[in-house]
Amino acid sequence: MPMTSVRSRPVLEVRLHEPRPGVLLVRPTGALTGATAGQLADRIGRRGHRGRHVVVDVGDVAPVTPAAVAALVTAAEQARLLGVTLHLATDTGYPDALRVPAAWRAHPGRSPEAVLALLPSRPVRPVAADMPAPRVPAHGCPA
Repeated sequence: MPMTSVRSRPVLEVRLHEPRPGVLLVRPTGALTGATAGQLADRIGRRGHRGRHVVVDVGDVAPVTPAAVAALVTAAEQARLLGVTLHLATDTGYPDALRVPAAWRAHPGRSPEAVLALLPSRPVRPVAADMPAPRVPAHGCPA
């Protein structure tokens, strides 16, 4: 498992896989620190879509720093605003420093594959409840 680079900076490798439409599986490996959490959030964000489920397998992540957790909380809140549901999964238990953010759905003791099996088989379309109704002028034709 890669932990540091030549300059002793934390290294985090992130592999992405889309097992079916609407679901993204993220497998980070290495150190999850304040410096690398942004990398993870960015990789998730680039592939995220409305109504998507993102399952993050944290089984090969160590160490996890408090700065990383703070960055992940921010990423989870931003994802939620876009209609993305983030799931943390590992069948080996969460790393000691990882306090599962409330914005994430935690699946302790479940493998990523088991979490994938719990998710809907079709992408979930977001509800446009926050979109204003189209304005209709007095003559009855939409503007």
